[in-house]
Amino acid sequence: MKKTISLVISMLILMISLVACTKDEPEVKNYTVTFNSNGGSEVEKQSVVEGGKVTKPTDPTYDGYIFDAWYSDSALTDAWDFASDTVSSDITLYAKWNEEAFNGYEVKVVYEDGAPVTGAVIQWCTPAGVCSVLTPVDADGIARSTTLSGTQYVHINENTIPEGYTYDINLYVATEENKSVTIELIKLATPTSGDGTKATPYVVGLGAYNVSVTEEANVVYYSFTPTEAGTYVFESHKQSELATEPFDPLFAYYSDKDYSDRIAYADDGGDKENFKYEIEVSEDDVNKPIYFRIQESSGSNSEFPNEFYFDILKK
Repeated sequence: MKKTISLVISMLILMISLVACTKDEPEVKNYTVTFNSNGGSEVEKQSVVEGGKVTKPTDPTYDGYIFDAWYSDSALTDAWDFASDTVSSDITLYAKWNEEAFNGYEVKVVYEDGAPVTGAVIQWCTPAGVCSVLTPVDADGIARSTTLSGTQYVHINENTIPEGYTYDINLYVATEENKSVTIELIKLATPTSGDGTKATPYVVGLGAYNVSVTEEANVVYYSFTPTEAGTYVFESHKQSELATEPFDPLFAYYSDKDYSDRIAYADDGGDKENFKYEIEVSEDDVNKPIYFRIQESSGSNSEFPNEFYFDILKK
């Protein structure tokens, strides 16, 4: 009997001890840590006990970018400290990236307002005429190359220039010291009237204008009326990288519509590539038309390229 009572007492004590132990043992919670690499390589989730620390994963990779750090917010303002920060709920950590410095040749094509030009195709050419493969610009209007060196003349393939725009083909040159070039397109103006003949010249104002010429019609006539006194600059820009013939245009201007009273002309002789002429307009000459023509120099054996542009600017 005594043995039975002792056994029952022992069992009761054991049960009380087990219950006490169960009540004292805290509940273990685990939380999920998710890594958002923001375009980089995938990083596996982690299960972390409440109050525990996240194990710093191997840095993700992302072409063109250098990994910075992990952040606890998508705005990337609160960096996560793996040495001291602890987990108290399910969380997501966000990767921050810094753009990798580009050390190659880069061309950006923009409109006059700075907006990127898409669809353009770039070609780099050495002074000896050795040209690279055609490189389309990306959505930001940028084309890049890591294989070039030395001096490179930068061209836009003429078939990919947006309609109604042009650019100065002689202006943009990349070098080892300055590998980055931004080409700004120029919006072409349209003559207000005329057909470019001597009888009905094109009527133009300030701005840039395309000139199309052929062997049969290599003289184009214009009329420009200054509205204020000052210095006006007339300058041509060779516009076809495919033109291999020498380019020697002549600019002449007149005081009469018959183009008989020539005031002056710009022709340095030889193949000078482009003309640049300045006309001084006095107060007495304001609102009086200036008649001018553009043609191939009579003393040259060269031919016009198919197309170029000239601009009229006021200093």
